[in-house]
Amino acid sequence: EHYRANTLRALGRRDDAVAAYRRALALGADADAIRFALAALGEADQPDAAPADYVKGLFDQYARRFDHHLVDVLGYRTPALLDALLRPRLAAQPLDAALDLGCGTGLCATFLRPLARHLTGVDLSQRMLDKAADLGLYDELVCADIADWLAAHAGSCGLAVAADVLVYMGDLAPLFAHVRRVLRAGWLLAFSCEALADANDRGYATQPSDRFAH
Repeated sequence: EHYRANTLRALGRRDDAVAAYRRALALGADADAIRFALAALGEADQPDAAPADYVKGLFDQYARRFDHHLVDVLGYRTPALLDALLRPRLAAQPLDAALDLGCGTGLCATFLRPLARHLTGVDLSQRMLDKAADLGLYDELVCADIADWLAAHAGSCGLAVAADVLVYMGDLAPLFAHVRRVLRAGWLLAFSCEALADANDRGYATQPSDRFAH
């Protein structure tokens, strides 16, 4: 029933999809995933983040075709835009260390590699990390929730980048608090996000795409 609901939603049959999601929930489907889908349709309370299992499953399935779809089909430019923003703000000498948070297949690695002597990538999806490893540009790749990983580290890097990552998080305050601990004083966090068209008290909302806007 969950898959049927996803198909109905993709076909634009919103009300039928909502009914199918509710049946899937009653039949014992993953409650977090169902509520997240219903929230994106305006039929449940807004969550603080996408369920970790949902994000991991999404990108494990997406890993093989990820680069082609984003770059060749969608014309994905976020790494290039972040590169253009960062370079004027950084000294000529490489930083000691940089973090690529939610690094995926490593689309940011090409511009990050010259900026730091040590480059760490962190991602929930091992299949995405396997693709990133093929690049040979990271010194370290870690399969972990980025907030959990950051919580275990402090004061160790000069730059953190999160490209197309915050769209899977609603409340950004905990993540930013972790990043602040990890970044050396005066250094940089660079990230992308989607703009929320209609302001609300929370400052974020799930969209029909299952992504958060802020």
